[in-house]
Amino acid sequence: MTQSQPQPDTWTVKDIGSVSAADVTDWMTVSTGCSLYSSADWIRHADLMDDGSAGHLVLYEGGQLVSALPTYTFERKRPFYYDVDAVLGLSDRGSTTAALSVAGTRLGYTSEFLTGGLTGSARKSRAARTLLDAFRDRCRERGEAGAMLYLTDDSLDLVLTELEPEDHVVLLDGSVDLTVPAGGLEGYRAVVGKSRWKQFRHEMRRFEDEGCELRILSMGTHLEEMGGLAFQVSRRYGHDMTLQAEIDKLRDQAERLSDCIVMAAFREGEMVGFTQFFLSGKTMYARGHGVAEEYGRKASIYFNLTYYAAIRWAAAHGYERIDLGPDSFDAKVIRGGRLHSLWALVIAPDWSDAEARTVREREEALLRQFRSVDERVVTPTMRSVAKRQGWEALVA
Repeated sequence: MTQSQPQPDTWTVKDIGSVSAADVTDWMTVSTGCSLYSSADWIRHADLMDDGSAGHLVLYEGGQLVSALPTYTFERKRPFYYDVDAVLGLSDRGSTTAALSVAGTRLGYTSEFLTGGLTGSARKSRAARTLLDAFRDRCRERGEAGAMLYLTDDSLDLVLTELEPEDHVVLLDGSVDLTVPAGGLEGYRAVVGKSRWKQFRHEMRRFEDEGCELRILSMGTHLEEMGGLAFQVSRRYGHDMTLQAEIDKLRDQAERLSDCIVMAAFREGEMVGFTQFFLSGKTMYARGHGVAEEYGRKASIYFNLTYYAAIRWAAAHGYERIDLGPDSFDAKVIRGGRLHSLWALVIAPDWSDAEARTVREREEALLRQFRSVDERVVTPTMRSVAKRQGWEALVA
């Protein structure tokens, strides 16, 4: 365990390794108001992955844990979505043999500074900057590349004005969430409008006409059937997964994680589709899904499970938001979602001029795509980043 120099107000930052070294109640306090991916259960699940090592940074005030920043180090092969070079379009730069330290989420797509143990925006911001400084110092001491990936607007706001000049903030990805209307599908009908509702109602009828039946399951049953359906989706999109790997992933989640339900479609007693939702706070997080190829499109299985059944269930059980995650932004926004930016904060990258241009070109293309889908993605945070990084004209 390493320890930084004490800060004023008796603030001390420690590297505790795995989250299991922290008191669960303390971690629940600092992750209050944060996403599923910052919870103790989820981070403990990620800590068990064998391709990297956890080194979570926690901030104590007078002996009490008040803030935290999850981090992972990859010594050899980097997981694609947590390889800063790969996700920024620089996979050919030849630096993947160096150790990389990534702050934030693992097995998720929302990275945050965990500041639930503090009150007041000034103290939260100072805590986030203290943790980021500790992360930066540790990267320098170890000679590691460093980045925080999938950073939300709110967390970026805590540190943006105090970054070092060499740090680089890049638009990395996006995520869509949907506010659950009061009244469930009736409220949803009013939100999406008459013409869209006609399309969506047609999709609901296709589900019924194909003889599909909705069942709400707890996680832990039908794992082999779910794995087989997930494997069909992985194969369709060219993902490097095996059938057994899909089943094992679901089994690990069932054993290690709680508060999960499965919206499942059955036809003549056979499962033909599912969407998995983890429950955290007032939010349902859509995660894995699988669809039988022969019925998926003609029964609109994915849309019925991930949107219409989920909205109905969420409204009935007091959930206010459905986190739909990244990808397929058009379809998600059309169905009532809102697109939010996710950022990469790269610590003093050693990019060549050509590499910097590659990053900028990728970023500009992504921004054009985002604005074509949902103009609301241009937030005050994005404008502040644009001013800092010199692309204000792109958000004018």
